[in-house]
Amino acid sequence: MDYKYIEQLLERYWQCRTTLEEEQILRSFFQQEEVPAELKPYQSLFRIEEEQRGAHLSAGFEQRMLSLISDGDATKVQGAHTQARRITLRQRLRPLYQAAGLVALLITIGTAVKHAITEQEEHAMQGEQYANTEQVDNALDAYQAIEGQQSAVLQTTPADTIGCEHTQ
Repeated sequence: MDYKYIEQLLERYWQCRTTLEEEQILRSFFQQEEVPAELKPYQSLFRIEEEQRGAHLSAGFEQRMLSLISDGDATKVQGAHTQARRITLRQRLRPLYQAAGLVALLITIGTAVKHAITEQEEHAMQGEQYANTEQVDNALDAYQAIEGQQSAVLQTTPADTIGCEHTQ
């Protein structure tokens, strides 16, 4: 037997495109005892739906639940009225204010940390520049000292030792 029509109906059922009559066709098809093996998994879905349709609460269910809730006095719970609590605009906006305050606090802390890091980097860079200028100054001083020594040596050297030979 060809079950193409049922498969097409199932496909439309999963896409939520079936009419009530087509869904009834599917329910009646799956109520049969003999269903093909490839359609067997869907049978329980349509049977459960039919079984749930007949399930109802017992007549005294509401009374039993109310008595459990109110510790035996069901009339107190049935007649009880709760009054709505009034909430002012300030109370409604309080979470928004708290969130805004938290965001402002986080931004302030972040800015302070960024400023501290930037200041620390600037001090490090200034220290490097100072060390570099100090090295240059030291090198300049050393050069001047060496130059001064050489000129002093040249000035104290007698003329006869500079390369003049005595002829006798």
